[in-house]
Amino acid sequence: MADQKPQPPASSRPLIYVSYSRRDRKLVEQMLEAIRAVVTQADLFYDVQIRPGDSISDTLLERLNEASIVLFCLSPDALKSRYCQREMEIGLRSTGKRLVPIILKPCDWATSPLARFMALPSDAKPVSTWKNPEHAISDIARAVKAIVVSPAPQAHPSQSGHTDRVRRIAINPRGTRAVSASDDGTAVVWDLATLQPTAVMRHRGGPVTDVLLSNDDTVVTANGNELCHWDLRVGTLLGRAPTETPADAIVSISEISGGTLVATSKHVVLMPGGDALTVRAGSPITTVAGSKSGNRWVAGFADGDCDVYEGSELAATAKVAKAPIVQIHAQRFADGLRYVSCSADGHLQVMTGGPGHVRDFLVSAAPLSGIAPMPDGKCAAVAAFNAIKLIDLSTGAILREWPFANDPPTAIAVTPDGARIVWGTASGVVSARSIDLTTQRPLPVGEDRLRLAYLAVLELPELWAVLESLDESALAGVGSQLQLGPDQDVLQALQSRRPGIEPPPLWMAWMTSLYPSKVGKPQGPR
Repeated sequence: MADQKPQPPASSRPLIYVSYSRRDRKLVEQMLEAIRAVVTQADLFYDVQIRPGDSISDTLLERLNEASIVLFCLSPDALKSRYCQREMEIGLRSTGKRLVPIILKPCDWATSPLARFMALPSDAKPVSTWKNPEHAISDIARAVKAIVVSPAPQAHPSQSGHTDRVRRIAINPRGTRAVSASDDGTAVVWDLATLQPTAVMRHRGGPVTDVLLSNDDTVVTANGNELCHWDLRVGTLLGRAPTETPADAIVSISEISGGTLVATSKHVVLMPGGDALTVRAGSPITTVAGSKSGNRWVAGFADGDCDVYEGSELAATAKVAKAPIVQIHAQRFADGLRYVSCSADGHLQVMTGGPGHVRDFLVSAAPLSGIAPMPDGKCAAVAAFNAIKLIDLSTGAILREWPFANDPPTAIAVTPDGARIVWGTASGVVSARSIDLTTQRPLPVGEDRLRLAYLAVLELPELWAVLESLDESALAGVGSQLQLGPDQDVLQALQSRRPGIEPPPLWMAWMTSLYPSKVGKPQGPR
């Protein structure tokens, strides 16, 4: 008999712990069957493996502590389960574990503590909503295999970055320095020419929740209930200014004419001076934004509402999202102020003339964690949990997309010249890249547009809906999803990948009659 290669002992193999609600057991076991088929380098554990007579609670706790990877299978039932909540709490307190949310069914997972982790399947689209759930399960299995065979992310030393999530990033007016604020209790100054840290500002404890750079010399950070003023050049503390609400931590700060807006979950005050600005009671405040050229400002709330104020007077209010407002930016143009915001349900909002005039775009199936509009107001960069995306603010089309495999972006900023994006991640890494805003080729017309739609779906099956709607925003984003340059011909690239493939003539005729304005007519000699 030929010698068989010995398997490593079970104790040396990584353990994958599966947290789920028993109401989802059928779907979970389908998923685990697919994972077992491709993941041979690790052991799987879930509650049906507990032996008769063993303590359920003790065994679950023991195996959860042993696990290096934890799959949280999320659904409405899982989010209500006491067992799942306890497993989530233990996993979040642990160090060295890879925590992976898996969205089985539509649920409010974006407001859970797991919302800051990259979720599966692709785009965090719930398994039950896929046209073919088997494709979603295969997608999950491939991703779990990649996690098992890839090393866990390493913590970054505080002198060269952060050891925990980056909350916010701000850039000085000249675009030479950036400051990142982190849950690890530090703010780091970065030289944008080299992307090297030049100073570390250590706080008393707890997360640094926001950062503000209104000039090239000083930086303001929010830590607990204090505003801290620092010398930007060397990172030395210049002074602290506590708010009048010691039990309520600062969640957001923003520049405004006459000072700094400081928001806690219940109050907004104007610093210096601490003058209270009236804010309606109810849902917690999540973010504020003002303009240094006036006294108008806006507050975003956890219930998706936005209120616009003139000084301390409420000017307008409206519900602009169905999930918490994550971040708002104010931009002043010749025709007045405009507010650009993002929410935890993957939507981007553009408000002109107050919350009553809102354009809303769904730009990500996964929650958004930050937004940064370009100086000219034509587009904005957003941080999703699976990518950074550049969004056209007039159409909602995805102009560029840079995917992330393991370490999701959690904060984002754009340099004042609009040439670079700077972002921070869940593990504390800060990165930057140039933005190429070269005008993309326009969509083809006539039969070529139909060919583009048909071949795009063959290459990217998740775009299948364009075969029914010929969605122009989806088609406009095909090039970026294929990671093509703006000067590359998308149809030509697709035809080279699928040589000789043509759409069915009957479908082409049907779409031409159904959407004549979308298909258009090719330009030719008269």
